[in-house]
Amino acid sequence: MDKTVRMTDAAERAVQIATDVLEGRMDEARQSFNTEVLAAFTDEVRGDGLATVAGLVGAFEGFGEGEPFVRRIGDYTVVDIPLRYEAGPMKARVAFDTDERVAGLFILAPETP
Repeated sequence: MDKTVRMTDAAERAVQIATDVLEGRMDEARQSFNTEVLAAFTDEVRGDGLATVAGLVGAFEGFGEGEPFVRRIGDYTVVDIPLRYEAGPMKARVAFDTDERVAGLFILAPETP
C-alpha cells in the first residue's frame, strides 16, 4: 500500500483548523469540513466534546512540544498535533479525505495510536 503523503500543507492546515475549533471560530473551521463533518459537527457537539475533555484534563493551555505528526492511513492524510491541558498532554487529530477536506476531528489521549 502506498503510504506517500501528497498533501504538503497538511500540518499547517490541521493546526489552523484545530486552533479555530478550540478558539470557537467555527465559521472559519467549517470552510474545510467535508459534507459529513459539516452536518455532524454542530456547535452543540463541539461544546459537549470540549466540556468532556475539560472534565478529564482541565483547561486547555496551548499547543504542546514537538511538531505535528503527518502520515497517510488508507485514503486519509492524518495529522496529530500535541496539546497541553491543565492536567497533562492530549493530542488533536485531524483527518483529511482525498479531496483534502476534513473527514474527522478528535481530541485524544496522547498514547492513542
